[in-house]
Amino acid sequence: MTTFKISRGKFTGLNACCDSRGVVAALAIDHRENLLQAIAKARGEHGTASAEDMQAFKTTVTQVLTPHASAILLDPVYGLSALAQRAPGTGVMLAYEMSGYDGTTPGRLPDLLPEWSVRRLVEVGAQAIKILLFYNPTMVVSTPSSKPISSALALNAQRWMYHFFWSHWSTMRPLEMKEDRHSPAKGHTTSHLR
Repeated sequence: MTTFKISRGKFTGLNACCDSRGVVAALAIDHRENLLQAIAKARGEHGTASAEDMQAFKTTVTQVLTPHASAILLDPVYGLSALAQRAPGTGVMLAYEMSGYDGTTPGRLPDLLPEWSVRRLVEVGAQAIKILLFYNPTMVVSTPSSKPISSALALNAQRWMYHFFWSHWSTMRPLEMKEDRHSPAKGHTTSHLR
């Protein structure tokens, strides 16, 4: 068994997001643009969705589902009002990236929410911070900007003693998945940065 040391703050934050077995069973509703579009589409051909609709949706989902989750993943744009409605003992994870990604940059690097920082996210209740990183194992990325992003985040996490969850989105094509049965399917997996 491999052991490693983490700060008390990270340990406390991780434990707050885990269930009694030490498993992070988080409810993820940090969706933004795609959820706005889905709500509008559900309202018919000329349907619309507002910030108030997003807040109401996230609050309702938080009330109903957090009794069954160890933590809730929300975004600070539409989800902060829902935090007060979570079940007692439910950990708080907040997304730090903007919705979408920069399609002009190789590697689809996310932009961070400019008005937020690790400190501000912690001040509003985050016990862990989530960053979405796109991953394609066949793409060679030689952009110098990826290292400063991860280095700056790691320094922020270390300074504030909070845990970052890196959320990986795999973009492998079906043909590639057939060739390697052990490759991750298109979907969501979570790992962490110490």
